Amino acid sequence: MALFDFDKTLYNGFSYFDLLAKQTEEGVVSKDVFMAAQNILQEYQNGTAGYETSVAQLLSLQAAGLRGRDYQAVYDSSFAFFAESAKMYPFATEIFDVLRPTHDIYLVTAEPQFIAESVVAANGLYGYFATQYEVDEGKFTGTVATSLASNHENCVL
Repeated sequence: MALFDFDKTLYNGFSYFDLLAKQTEEGVVSKDVFMAAQNILQEYQNGTAGYETSVAQLLSLQAAGLRGRDYQAVYDSSFAFFAESAKMYPFATEIFDVLRPTHDIYLVTAEPQFIAESVVAANGLYGYFATQYEVDEGKFTGTVATSLASNHENCVL
């Protein structure tokens, strides 16, 4: 088994914000969600909010912004984004090609499952451990079910 973190390890930057910008343009999430996320990022960068607090706020914000949206449509948008992204580090593909014959390659990320699932599918990986947004009957409920961005008891693998 080989485990890889995603943001700033395989992907050049924070994919949350790049994908959120794209999905705002597509109307998947509102501009209010995008602007609120930018404000949370600014507070984190200014040092007025810590990592866990900021990530918890960002995940809750995005989950709420997706309430009622079709999971498959959000996944399809995410897959298209990551399949075409020029921000994946070039070495990632080379490492995956070397490891794939002898290892099950997993992505580990605090990003939600539709992002992890998209990256796994786009790169031919084995699976993922990710934050889970609650989905009921194919629609997002607006709730973060589990988060990998916390060291508290709601963090599960």
